[in-house]
Amino acid sequence: MRIDTKCPHCSASYQIGEEKLGRTAKCAKCGASFTLNSIDRNTLPPAAIETNAPAGRVTDNGAPAQIGRFQIQAKLGAGAFGAVYRAIDPLLKREVALKVPHAGVFTSEADKARFLREPQAAAQLRHPNIVPIYDAGVDNGQFYIASAFIDGKTLEQQFEEQRPDFRAAAKLVIALAEALDYAHGQGIVHRDVKPANIMLDNKGVPLL
Repeated sequence: MRIDTKCPHCSASYQIGEEKLGRTAKCAKCGASFTLNSIDRNTLPPAAIETNAPAGRVTDNGAPAQIGRFQIQAKLGAGAFGAVYRAIDPLLKREVALKVPHAGVFTSEADKARFLREPQAAAQLRHPNIVPIYDAGVDNGQFYIASAFIDGKTLEQQFEEQRPDFRAAAKLVIALAEALDYAHGQGIVHRDVKPANIMLDNKGVPLL
């Protein structure tokens, strides 16, 4: 299937195969790199239509409108390392959580390689209490990790609203301990286990 796309820098039009959606290409007209996205709005889920913007643009609140093929919906939070956005993957038509490091956090090429190596390892994990990783990469110098979007709250937020009783706390600890044990058995160590890095879905299931 052939799909229409445009260079966001010079508006040069191209037709590409469907299998190339989401890849980075270089425009033959202006030489700029850009992500291959469909411009057929009917192929996008309804939530993505308003943010179907070329890479490099920003939303009203200053967040990027698009990173790679992922179209930003809202900012979920931020920390010292980076920010996390709720985004749409138009290729697979699903919501994701997009982790994006702040500019300047990488001080060496080794740091960049480590950032991409960690999600590659985590993507091999399959456990009901570990958030699945979908994708990771770099788009025009912007690194990102795309994982499943969990509709819920962090354990830290839950503690602020209401602390669990002893029985509920024990169930949380058991689930998280089993997830960590599984990850350790796969040779992966979570180096920052804390309430802010644990999600609770809308059924109260904890996920690392």
